[in-house]
Amino acid sequence: MTYARGKDMSRKDIWALGECPICGDSVAQVRGAGRPKKYCKNACRQIAYRKRKFVRAATRFWGEKG
Repeated sequence: MTYARGKDMSRKDIWALGECPICGDSVAQVRGAGRPKKYCKNACRQIAYRKRKFVRAATRFWGEKG
């Protein structure tokens, strides 16, 4: 498996595998400090952000009337 910046990861570096909520690809959780990864790549993270932004704007526009 290759890390995003071109570094090779061995099995001992990966402690869990998750699933990207946008595309369904696997997300390798690497040992170390910090928040666990949620998305497999930046494109998926951007899509999720745009979806959240759209929902917030639509909620403000339409209110709770639906």
